[in-house]
Amino acid sequence: MRSSRLKVLATHGVLMVLAALTLIPFLFAVNNIFRTNSEFYRHFFSVPEALTGMIDATFRVVVGDDGPLMVHDELGEESRISPHEAIEHYVAMGRKGPTLAWAVLRPYMLNSFIVSVLTA
Repeated sequence: MRSSRLKVLATHGVLMVLAALTLIPFLFAVNNIFRTNSEFYRHFFSVPEALTGMIDATFRVVVGDDGPLMVHDELGEESRISPHEAIEHYVAMGRKGPTLAWAVLRPYMLNSFIVSVLTA
C-alpha cells in the first residue's frame, strides 16, 4: 500500500516538473516582448527594465516615497522624474514591443481568421 502511494507521488512529481518545463518557452517569449533592442544584446536572460522599473516606481508610490527617480530614455539620456511619471514612462516603454508586434502580425492574424471561418 505504501509503495503504490509512493509510486503515484513520484509519477505526479515527474509530470509536474515536465509540465513546468513546457511553460519555459512561453514565459521566455512573454519576457522578450517587453525588451528594448539594447536589452536583447546586453542582458538577454534578465528581466526587462520596463518591468523592474515599474515595480520599483510602484513600490515607491505605495510606501509614500515621492523622491525623484532616474530613468533612461531611448537615447540613453537620464532624467529625474516623480514616481508617478516613472510608472507612465515604464508603461509606455513596455507597450512598444506588443504594439510593434501587433502592427506587424495583424494582417496575418486577419488572414488566418478569414481562412479559419471560411473552411469551418
